[in-house]
Amino acid sequence: MPRSRETAPFPERAAYPLAEAAALFGITRQHIYTLAKRGEIRLVRLGRRTLVPASEIRRLTEAPQ
Repeated sequence: MPRSRETAPFPERAAYPLAEAAALFGITRQHIYTLAKRGEIRLVRLGRRTLVPASEIRRLTEAPQ
C-alpha cells in the first residue's frame, strides 16, 4: 500500500525585495525608503540588493493600529 505523501511547507523567506514588500503593504518602494529613513522599518543590504527582513514585515502586519 503506497504511503500518502505529506507536502512540507515552503520555508519562510528571510527577507523580501523592496518591490515585493511594497506590494504587500500597498505602498511604493520610495515610501519604504522614507519609512526606513524615519526609523519605522529596518532594511538590510545583501551585496547590491536592499531587502526588507521578514521579521519587519511580521512586526508591521501584527502591530496594533
